[in-house]
Amino acid sequence: MSAPVLTFATWYPAPDAWETMRAERVRHAVVLRDEKLCGVISDRDLGGPRGAALRAGRVVGDLMSAGPLVVAAPHMSVEHVARLLREKRIGCVPVVEDDVLVGIATRGDLLRALLQHSSTLPSGT
Repeated sequence: MSAPVLTFATWYPAPDAWETMRAERVRHAVVLRDEKLCGVISDRDLGGPRGAALRAGRVVGDLMSAGPLVVAAPHMSVEHVARLLREKRIGCVPVVEDDVLVGIATRGDLLRALLQHSSTLPSGT
């Protein structure tokens, strides 16, 4: 899990969100509406490096992936979070405890955990 989490309000300009994410070197951010979790936005949602036309005149709320959101709890195992990402075909999950955003778990976080604890490839799929 990564913390603190980069967050944007739904009204935040999409071009500014892209620049912030690029500067912070993150691929995912959490979107809040009235301080409550309402979505996730990725660099791909924002059109990537060539997405200036997509972002122009738009706000984060226009481009975010909205509910129903998949979230994780801090006590979930790495395996459980990995299954969520794989089954839902998503790149991250916000980590929430008692309705409070405490982190974000990304594929990069899972790869980091794998590198710390594994020395061989598993067999099977």
